[in-house]
Amino acid sequence: MNDTQKSKTERDIVVICREVNRRTGEVAVYEVKTGIVNDQLIAKLSIRSRYNPELRYFVTPRIRWESKWGDDYKAILNRREVTPEAIKLIGGILEI
Repeated sequence: MNDTQKSKTERDIVVICREVNRRTGEVAVYEVKTGIVNDQLIAKLSIRSRYNPELRYFVTPRIRWESKWGDDYKAILNRREVTPEAIKLIGGILEI
């Protein structure tokens, strides 16, 4: 894979953050604006979510996030409790 193909692939992946407010319990779901999604970023986000359980990170292809599935992802992730079964049910999204 040459550099052009690699950079295109890295841009085609979206990192999604699910953040729960400690005080109010309010849930926010948003795309993490990053230049490049690579192994280093995923490792750092994984560590960050271990130390801060209010933050959970997910990855999905950009084409799915920007399509009708993106709304489904947001609806599932905005729930009070998000189980691994619910994530598996919608498919196409992985927790970091």
